[in-house]
Amino acid sequence: MRNKRPSHEAIRQANIFLPDVNNWATCNQLNIKAFKKHKNELLPYIKDWLNSNEVYTLRFSIACLMCYFLDEDFNIKYPKLVASSTL
Repeated sequence: MRNKRPSHEAIRQANIFLPDVNNWATCNQLNIKAFKKHKNELLPYIKDWLNSNEVYTLRFSIACLMCYFLDEDFNIKYPKLVASSTL
């Protein structure tokens, strides 16, 4: 029996893996299917990743916004979050 939902496990695994990402190709290939089904759970993590000092974690957060939030879930505050990111 599984205790965790797939989205929580996917986020946990992403948090483990992101510090090891050291190039754009690896970063751009991270397309986690569980994220699409659980966008509301993902958004707080994207906001955290946007505040990272790691360039590829920041890039991943922007890619997540582009991948999952440019449709009916788009909000004008998302580009503003990217524009105010720390790097």
